[in-house]
Formats: sequence, structure tokens, C-alpha cells
Amino acid sequence: MPIDFTLTPEQQRLRADARAFARDVLSKVESATQDLPTPLARFAATRPFYEQTVAAGFLRRLIPAPLGGQGTGVVDMAVLAEEFHAVDVNVSLTLLGTMLGLFPVLLGGTPEQAGRIFAPFAAGQGAPLAAFSFFLVHEKSAPNR
Repeated sequence: MPIDFTLTPEQQRLRADARAFARDVLSKVESATQDLPTPLARFAATRPFYEQTVAAGFLRRLIPAPLGGQGTGVVDMAVLAEEFHAVDVNVSLTLLGTMLGLFPVLLGGTPEQAGRIFAPFAAGQGAPLAAFSFFLVHEKSAPNR
């Protein structure tokens, strides 16, 4: 069975909206960050751009609809990532990293947990961030059991 890579009309609108936003907003990230001395300073300088991304509804486009977003699947995420990443990697990685941080709740959280945790991300304002982390204990350093 062949795979159809044709975007739906809604996905085509998302691509056009993301491309225009990247051109109009994200294209300014490099000039705002290029002369800053540290990674932390450069990350902090991207916050206004990330806030604009959230306000424009792009984070909500990645959050599944049952959790208050408008996300309809990974194709939308890929379309958004491609258009944003073509212009600026910084804000697009913050956006996608936030979704990565929320993914364990999406997969394993209770409905109550998911609703509570996703609410600030679906609100469409501010600069909500999520992170994903794990802790690995090396067998030789683990306490005796």
C-alpha cells in the first residue's frame, strides 16, 4: 500500500501560517542572540520570541485536542518543525522540547493529571516550559539491595 504524503487543506494552512510566522518573527532571533556571551543569555533572549509563538497558537497546535489544544497528530508537528527550523532552530527546539517534556504525562498520566498539567500549556499565553529527564544509576554505584 503506498503512503500518501499529500497535506490536507488544514495542514497546508498550518504550513503557510508557520512559514509566515517564521519569516516575520523568528527571523529576528539570530540578530537578538548572536552577540550574547553565554548560552544562558542567548536562551533568555529568545523568551519574547517564544512568548509570541505561544500567543500565536503554535504550542496549542501541538497539544492534543482532548487536552485543550488543537493538535491533530505528528504530521502537524512535523510541518511546524520544518517551517520553524528552516528559519530558526532556537525557538523551534524550545517548542518541541516542551512537547517532549509533556509526553510522559500524555502517555502515562491519569486524565486528571493530564488535564491539570496541560492546562497552562493550552492557555496560549506566557512562556510555559516543560522538561524531560531521567536518572540512570550505574549498577556499581547503586546501594546494596
